[in-house]
Amino acid sequence: MKIGIFGVLGLVILLSCAQKDQPSPEEKAMKTAGSAEFLQKFGPQLRQRLRTQPDSTEVDLFIRCSRDVDEQLRGKLAAAGIRVGSVTGKMCTAAGTLAALKKLAQLAEIEYVELSGTAGKARD
Repeated sequence: MKIGIFGVLGLVILLSCAQKDQPSPEEKAMKTAGSAEFLQKFGPQLRQRLRTQPDSTEVDLFIRCSRDVDEQLRGKLAAAGIRVGSVTGKMCTAAGTLAALKKLAQLAEIEYVELSGTAGKARD
C-alpha cells in the first residue's frame, strides 16, 4: 500500500488539528471550576498559585464584590468556605483554601480576587 505525499500531508494536518483540541492547563482549571469566568476573576499571582499548589493550600485574599458586603453576602462567602475578615463597602479581606476559591468564583457577586500583600508565600 503506497501513500502519496498528499496522504502524508493530510495525516499531518489531521494530527495537528486533533492536538489543538486539547485544552490548555488554564482551560482545564476553568472546566474543573465549572465556570468559564473562573480564572478571569483572579489576579495573576493567584492564578499561578492555583496551577502550582495543592487545593488544601491556605491563602489570604482581597475580594472585590459587585455590592456592599453585608450579612447575606458574608453567609454566601462562608458557605463557599471563605472566612471574611475586615470589610469596607464592596471590598473585604478574607482567607480560605484554593479549593474554596473554585466555589467562590461561581458567586455572581464576586468581581475580582487577588492575593493580599502578605500572601506572597503560602500560609503555614
